Amino acid sequence: MFRFYGTSIVHKLDPRAKIIWALAIMIVSLIVIDPLYLIPPLAYTIILLLLSGIHTTKEFRSKWILSAVFGVSLLLIVFNGLFAAIEIKGGTVIFYFNIFGLKYPITVEGFYLGTGAALRVMTILLSFLVVAFTTYPRDLANSLEKWKLPYKLTFTLALTFRFIPFLMEEAKRIMEALRSRGYKGFDEGNFIERFRAYTTLFTVLIINSLNLVRKVGMVLEAKCFGVAPRRSSLRDYNFSKIDYLIIGSSVAFIILYLYLRYVLNLGWLPYAHGYVF
Repeated sequence: MFRFYGTSIVHKLDPRAKIIWALAIMIVSLIVIDPLYLIPPLAYTIILLLLSGIHTTKEFRSKWILSAVFGVSLLLIVFNGLFAAIEIKGGTVIFYFNIFGLKYPITVEGFYLGTGAALRVMTILLSFLVVAFTTYPRDLANSLEKWKLPYKLTFTLALTFRFIPFLMEEAKRIMEALRSRGYKGFDEGNFIERFRAYTTLFTVLIINSLNLVRKVGMVLEAKCFGVAPRRSSLRDYNFSKIDYLIIGSSVAFIILYLYLRYVLNLGWLPYAHGYVF
């Protein structure tokens, strides 16, 4: 069973404070690409992750989570290391890679850019996971309504968080069912067998998810969802001193990085084409 509750200081934070913190981490990570300037937001994220204790849970340590965080990061490093030489002129060549008789340069700058892209993705994913693993969806929706947001919007956001544990559990059940039918690609086999197994897994997972969405829509209609203009809440959500500290540090982080990036022109790489800013 997926767990949202806990006794850590991060679990006890107001959901709105965690949302502001996660948005600040995302903004800071997107406006810089130099790995040196991505270390502080990554360190801040890791500190909250360790304080929450979610890294010790089996859900967080599942191969799905680890593959998403570290697999994508590794692919970015390798991809940029191999192909960034197309954009980088006059870089420091590590070695040449022969493709159909043509020498293709593999550069230090390419791997440096890939490291920055990987740290950016890792920081954003980990910050999202900290919020997702420490915030009960109902509390998230109810607390956001304190900001006068439409409860249809907050309910949709909460339902999205609900889908994360469902998809993880559903994927495990589908994998077990496919293994019982002789699919070997999950644990062993060649590339074709693995491709066949995971293609079948994701196809069934998407179909089951769409079926669940249809059922949820029918249930909401049966319960007259959206008739009442405003819902009541059993719990009252108020900011504590630690919430204000998290919010204040998040705002200060954004201001500092905006100054570094757009006033001092630091944190970017001149050859980082295609990375938005």
